[in-house]
Amino acid sequence: MKKLFKVTSLIFPLLFLVIFACMEVSCIGWTTTEVVSTESASDSREPSLDVDLNGTVHIAWYDCSFYGGAKSYWSVFYKRFEPGTGWTTTDVVAIESTSDAREPSLDVGSDGTVHIAWMDHTDYDGADNDTDIFYKKFEPGTGWTVTEVVSTESTNNSWNPSLGVDLNGTVHIAWQDWTDYGGSGNDTDIFYKRFEPGTGWTTTDVVSTESISSSWGPSLDVGSDGTAHITWQDYDGASIHRDIVYRSFVPGSGWTLTEVVSTERKISPYESSLRVGPNGTVHIAWRDSTGEFSSSDREIEYKRFEPGTGWTTTEVVSTNLTSKALDTPSLGIGSDGTVHISWLDYEERGNIDSDLEIFYKRFEPGTGWTTTEIVSTESIGSSWSHSLDVGLDGIVHIAWDESSDSNGSGDDMDIFYKTLDINAPVTVDDYEGQWHSADFTITLLTTDNSGKETETYYKINDGATTSVGSDGQPSITAEGADNKLEYWSMDKADNEEFPHNILTEIKLDKTPPVIGAPTRQPSGEVPQNQSVTISVSLTDSISGMKNATLYYSIDDGDSWVDLPMSYHAVSGDYQTVIPKQAEGTIVNYRIVAYDNAGNSVAKDNAGEYYIYTVVISEFSIWIMLLSVIIVTLAVIIYKKRLT
Repeated sequence: MKKLFKVTSLIFPLLFLVIFACMEVSCIGWTTTEVVSTESASDSREPSLDVDLNGTVHIAWYDCSFYGGAKSYWSVFYKRFEPGTGWTTTDVVAIESTSDAREPSLDVGSDGTVHIAWMDHTDYDGADNDTDIFYKKFEPGTGWTVTEVVSTESTNNSWNPSLGVDLNGTVHIAWQDWTDYGGSGNDTDIFYKRFEPGTGWTTTDVVSTESISSSWGPSLDVGSDGTAHITWQDYDGASIHRDIVYRSFVPGSGWTLTEVVSTERKISPYESSLRVGPNGTVHIAWRDSTGEFSSSDREIEYKRFEPGTGWTTTEVVSTNLTSKALDTPSLGIGSDGTVHISWLDYEERGNIDSDLEIFYKRFEPGTGWTTTEIVSTESIGSSWSHSLDVGLDGIVHIAWDESSDSNGSGDDMDIFYKTLDINAPVTVDDYEGQWHSADFTITLLTTDNSGKETETYYKINDGATTSVGSDGQPSITAEGADNKLEYWSMDKADNEEFPHNILTEIKLDKTPPVIGAPTRQPSGEVPQNQSVTISVSLTDSISGMKNATLYYSIDDGDSWVDLPMSYHAVSGDYQTVIPKQAEGTIVNYRIVAYDNAGNSVAKDNAGEYYIYTVVISEFSIWIMLLSVIIVTLAVIIYKKRLT
């Protein structure tokens, strides 16, 4: 849920131009300021901003332009920025109002429905002539509903609404009310109501039941479990010091007891802002008078409640400034737990106050607070009410009102907007970890949540830095098993991917194995029924040997039989055995070997193959001679008998 923030103090005259804004604080990474209220012809005030799950930015504000059928001097306007499309035209939300409608509070449900509550002076639907809390929603595909009166039990002024929507679509609204309702008394109290889908609006609850004095400035947010968390400022028992207090409504249990948050207060804490983090942590920021230099010195303070642990100690956020912090701080919590805070302060140089600017700081888990940044760097006038939210992609969105004639906006108050991308791009490579046998390219792929242009840089083997944009993807050309690639990307907001990605053991072997002349055993004549052992020397100094195969043929190469060769550690050779063959067989053989990169080498005696013949034994010769003699004698005897 997002709140609007209202300035409560006067500003000093503009003394210096904003070109000096970055002299004392960091201001890197912000986009250029945009004017949102482009259709407005008069003052636009107090934006309330929320970013939905799809990254659409929704902004409501109140405006005194008689635009689009607005019937009152101040009316509630709305606009959204759709990624890939841009800004919509302005809608008039308080179209039924005939009197002042101000102080919008906006939140967007998980289904994309936009919910807005505001303070309205219109005598509408029995609301009477005092100020009441009105409500309306925008349903995607349907449009705006009819305005409803929320503060139906109130008989006095109701104002300063704060709205949140839970994951079930229940709408929770807290506001400040003068009504003596439920024994609340004649002072101001914090009231609460919710709309439950399928049931409707509940009756009003008085939240500030333990208060004995006026309660002011509610800020509401809803956790993922449906618990409604509320903070506000209240007076202590002596009725002279304000404190920041907190209470929650737990579904199925009811209201907890009120707790004092500003236990370490300095003088008078007030104007608090509350957000609930993704893990249920409750974050609260407020401003406190310090009195260090003058009665106007103020600072931004922060505290959180961690489930299972409790409240942390109060921290001062505006530490690097002689702060005169004005206005309620605006809080946003990233999905990673990063705490983002903006506030209104004087930009100071020396002892001279300049105009009012939007300041920003964040707390990064595991790192701590960043330095303060000025958001409204293009401002030539004073910036006032502001609203901050963080998208799921980590991008920070801020809207504020300002009396600057910027981009043709005129000298009236307008709604300005800008973003901060604090997330560095993410780069991955497609190297599969295998050996390559030729020069090859590793493709680096970059994603950036901002969708903006990025550049990817790299160094090969600790060489010079180059970029994909100027020199293409990295090419590996050096042989070895330990090539190194360091790579990273940077976006247009100067977010550098860090630490850099280090890819080691990149393997390239372009050289085939070295093979010696094969030897055989027996080395001379090969008798019948004698197997033959073939040995060969094979080495590969880069990727190493993968395998070697001997191919032999006994039909003059018409067909081949393959035999795997095994490495023998004793001899250091690769060996295999050709099985025994019949007498007179001519055996041709050759060897093919591969290294682990796929390089191959063949040894085939220059295409003539290596050859041996299985010889005929002496015994076989005598048998053959004897057979010839016997056959010859048989023929002679046979012929004599015939004669």
